[in-house]
Amino acid sequence: MTERITLSLPDDVAATLRAAGNMSAYVTEAVRRRTVRDRHNEAMRAVGLDPEALGTEEAKRRTRSRLYVSPERQVAGREFARRLAAGEVTL
Repeated sequence: MTERITLSLPDDVAATLRAAGNMSAYVTEAVRRRTVRDRHNEAMRAVGLDPEALGTEEAKRRTRSRLYVSPERQVAGREFARRLAAGEVTL
């Protein structure tokens, strides 16, 4: 499904879109990239990082290090979840 939207853009941005050919595809990709970046920034803030203060690369590095779970821990987590669902352990 698509929706038709009318926008007012600065001349230089409009010229870039015209040169791109498929304006809808160009805008769609740009908005999706921005959405991913915004969500990533929200995730960083949720773990106590300020992406603007740290700079993008440092914030990404710190986020990855906090979110990394080793393969061994992943296996242990799945096993614990299985045991919990089976009633073998309780919280």
